[in-house]
Amino acid sequence: MIIESLELKNYRQFRDQKIVFALGEDNKRITVIQGANGTGKTNVLNAVTWCLYDEEKHLGDADRGLPLVNNISLSALKLEQICHVKVELVLRTKNNEKMIVTRVATFKKTGENKAERVGTPQFEVLYQKDGDFDKAPEPKLTINQYLPKDIQEYFFFHCERLDDYFKGPYNTRLIKREVFKISQLALFENVVSHLKNRNDEYSKELKKTNPEANHIKHLIDDKQVQLKEAKDKLEEYLDGEKEATQLEKQLERKLRDYPTSEEIRDLQDRRDKLERKAYHLEQQVAELCEEHKDYLIKVAPLLMAYEAISFMQDNISIKDAAGLIPPRFRRSFLKELLDRGFCICQTDFSKNNTAKKKIEELFRECDPLTDISHELSVELRDLETMKTAVKFFHRENVNYAKQINSMKKELKEIGIEEKKITEKLQKVDDAKISRWEKELEIVKKKKREITDNSGRRKQEIEDLGTEIAKLVKEYERELKKKHKRTELTKKLLFCSKAMKAATDIKEEIMDEIRSEIEELTRDQFFELIWKRENFKTVQISENYDISVLDQNGVEAIGTLSDGERQVLALSFIAALNIISGFDAPIIIDTPLGRISKEPKANIAAKLPNYLKGKQLTLLVTEEEYTEEVRKKMREFVGKEYKIQFRETETGNEAEVIEYEA
Repeated sequence: MIIESLELKNYRQFRDQKIVFALGEDNKRITVIQGANGTGKTNVLNAVTWCLYDEEKHLGDADRGLPLVNNISLSALKLEQICHVKVELVLRTKNNEKMIVTRVATFKKTGENKAERVGTPQFEVLYQKDGDFDKAPEPKLTINQYLPKDIQEYFFFHCERLDDYFKGPYNTRLIKREVFKISQLALFENVVSHLKNRNDEYSKELKKTNPEANHIKHLIDDKQVQLKEAKDKLEEYLDGEKEATQLEKQLERKLRDYPTSEEIRDLQDRRDKLERKAYHLEQQVAELCEEHKDYLIKVAPLLMAYEAISFMQDNISIKDAAGLIPPRFRRSFLKELLDRGFCICQTDFSKNNTAKKKIEELFRECDPLTDISHELSVELRDLETMKTAVKFFHRENVNYAKQINSMKKELKEIGIEEKKITEKLQKVDDAKISRWEKELEIVKKKKREITDNSGRRKQEIEDLGTEIAKLVKEYERELKKKHKRTELTKKLLFCSKAMKAATDIKEEIMDEIRSEIEELTRDQFFELIWKRENFKTVQISENYDISVLDQNGVEAIGTLSDGERQVLALSFIAALNIISGFDAPIIIDTPLGRISKEPKANIAAKLPNYLKGKQLTLLVTEEEYTEEVRKKMREFVGKEYKIQFRETETGNEAEVIEYEA
């Protein structure tokens, strides 16, 4: 979907304006509207959202206290006279059919520069079908099908406010919320909620008929309450950890940028290298510990069953040495001959009793193991492999322990050296460096404590999850017992399984979407960023914590410049937009506001590739849309406008005119 035109009548600064947008002909899909701050640039964006949703999400402080109606038009009215505010959007769908969205509000003048809304607001959607226009019976629903209100910020957004995603300690929760919203998984939430309500109703009835199942159900509910509390506490710890990390990076940045002696600079550089080395070593220790744990889990059954394995191997070996494996005859083969009454040479046992007795004698002497002789031969090889694994257990276990201990020893030595450097820096004859170093040490200590607490909380969450899973199985077994298999228990069993299925599906989809958003954010980030070599990757963890790793693999999000953080935010928004699946036009207010001169030109050159295939409208200031930026984008810009603003004695008016260099 694209915007063909936007018509404004008596809307804020705009008395009578019509803006025609670039439609994508000749690859020119970008519309640029330039205006100084306060001239109505952002109100172009507000006009679109007001027309569609009766909402002005990006209203500035200067406009917040003013009536919607244009103040010049209002001044021309007499008291009690009315004036109409109208915004009309002409949209074009993928099928090249038009949709006309119109919102009209009526105002009555109540005093000098004062007005109140009167009457019923008019909201109308006309859509083209087979060349003719029909009126949508449910205009809100029609708009929501194409441009859902809940996710409008991924189509129409103000760049200056994107910092909320990555600035401050609460970005994890915010990102998770936005991913959930864009994934449109509310349906699963509704399903789970509905099932839970039904489950609670049935549980009350169950108390009378199955006290044992009811008791288990109460245990499950208690554990789930504990699990929620543990998850909430973990979120607090993660927020605190994020805040501490950002403060740590700020202090480190201050120390790095502070003009000082070469000796102090060398100490700071040495500590930075030690910190990076420690970070990688900690990762390696964690991976090796996990590998060691998996190895122990794999070998543990063999260690416990070693005597049984040896006994079995010895017995099979004795049979093998005695020539019973492979056997001359299988016991089952001889029994088959006796049952049939004929030998394979066609001797009839009923006529030849000697032959029959010989076969019977062989049958009695034949070991029952002969029927599984092939399996025993295979088993003998497997048993040997098991014994070999046990034989080398001590060596492997010691090897793991040596590697882990060696790395931990190295980490300890690094920690000692880091501490010595910190103590030296705290004692330097410079008040700022000394103070920052002491603050940095306090922050690092606090961060370590928070990390330890979050680690314990994660383990608690894992343990509670395991306990709940066991209780759920026990609960289901109790419900399945024959003598208690009633219609009520069938319903409870269904609710239990359905809730788990819906929750599992929701989490699976969320994880798939998280991975996809991570990949798309990374691609867009490296498409727009001007210093690609400074960064290694962008990641979104399972906890929805977004990270930007520098070329050394160290977290760098806390040290990103305003411009770099804005590029990250733009990349994230682009990823969410793509994931949403809606073919919507994009309007961005102040896209280059925080970006300095050289990077600004670089981004301008790459911005046309941002959200390829989408109609893009940029609301920019003169500082953003420099001549250099304009040259870089000219090939893709179909429409250029400038907002001319004039102040009069009776009010302000903005006029959108064709851009002239």
